[in-house]
Amino acid sequence: MSLPSLTPALALLCAACSLARPASAQTATNQPAVFDAVLRNGETVGNRRIQRGYITLGTNEFSFIVPEGFRRDPAPAARICFVNQDYDCFLTLRLADRRPDGGSLVSVESCRAAVLEQISNATLCHESTLTIADHTGPSFDAQWMGAGGTLQRTRIAFVPSAAGVLELSLITTAGKFPRGQYFLTVFSQSFRSNEKGPMVTELVPDNS
Repeated sequence: MSLPSLTPALALLCAACSLARPASAQTATNQPAVFDAVLRNGETVGNRRIQRGYITLGTNEFSFIVPEGFRRDPAPAARICFVNQDYDCFLTLRLADRRPDGGSLVSVESCRAAVLEQISNATLCHESTLTIADHTGPSFDAQWMGAGGTLQRTRIAFVPSAAGVLELSLITTAGKFPRGQYFLTVFSQSFRSNEKGPMVTELVPDNS
């Protein structure tokens, strides 16, 4: 994808995130997952039209809300990417492990090693967890000095699901990381799945 306003290091990380995979995925097929989202306009809240993404993986279905001010950005196959208006904050999503039982094999150690392997010049600065559609997995914050002396930061999470391991990433500059965390929270908390029954779209309340 085109990254005209980002430092080379941040552009490199976008590519690296698409390669990182937990060790549990090493025995899975090498064929790319058919992983894409259909975007649809939903309800209007104030002056904003809610936009949702819908993903189908076999019998597994997911939906999520695109954060306000973000748009779809071209990305390699098997990865979904959204970018803000300033083109300096990215949210990416991909299926890191295609196996249906992959979600039960998430290892903090293997995920940490995958992050460090793919972002060799970065330093891990925080480890936590992230929840998507009632499943929780490890997340890792890493930072590094980019071109021009600008500190860059990312958060990468590996979350189990009935379809396999979902990898969700926030990529931005260190200065905008707190704001990026807000968008990541909106993104992750809006996820719904059909794992426990038909997927129900919950309308965003209009408090305007």
